[in-house]
Amino acid sequence: KRRATQLLKNIGATVIGCTPILAHVQPGVRPREITQHKMLYNRKAKAEGRPLIRKWVALDDRPLTRELGGEKLAGHTVLTMTQKGLTRPKADELIALLRQ
Repeated sequence: KRRATQLLKNIGATVIGCTPILAHVQPGVRPREITQHKMLYNRKAKAEGRPLIRKWVALDDRPLTRELGGEKLAGHTVLTMTQKGLTRPKADELIALLRQ
């Protein structure tokens, strides 16, 4: 998480935080957690006159697009490997998604 945050700051991106993990309540719903977090953040930001989330990427070691609600993450995910974490090629993929 720290490495990804630093990488994003280096390219001028703002990291607003990480989504809460509710899987202990309902396993396999990470995509829904992510989309809900984005929606709630934007609602609050709009009410407070802050910038909305326009570009975003979900960085995870799970194939999120295959999970419940994962279709809403299409084009916004970078799949890492648990053993390797964020590698240079995956960092490049993340940056490319944010620059689209």
